[in-house]
Amino acid sequence: MNLLLGNDVDLITVDLPEVEIGTDTTSDPWEPLDTVTFLQGPIIPLVFLNIGGGVQARFNLDFGFNSRGLTDPALNPLDGIYIVDHPADYEMLLRAAFSLGVAFDIGIISVEGAGDIAGDLFLDLAR
Repeated sequence: MNLLLGNDVDLITVDLPEVEIGTDTTSDPWEPLDTVTFLQGPIIPLVFLNIGGGVQARFNLDFGFNSRGLTDPALNPLDGIYIVDHPADYEMLLRAAFSLGVAFDIGIISVEGAGDIAGDLFLDLAR
């Protein structure tokens, strides 16, 4: 009915599943990202260096096509393609973490110190 009155209507909506890739795909986005040690070795005898990191990416994109580009002759028909906004959720999450640690080990006594640097990027559409 709205199409007959000249209003735009949704013709197709595609709800894609959430895609998640990375070294820590089970963590909550509000929890720290787990790191994986990818380089470990001695610097000098009895002193060891640990280097690690982690990445995570989540995408939750849904697409739609409406009659906007079809009803207005001045527009391209592809102008009806749009990305669906999820107001209660983000569309994309990118996370990265880097860890560096040093350990001193003489067999029966071991002392270790480590630090992490992490960053999160949440992308959300706005209306």
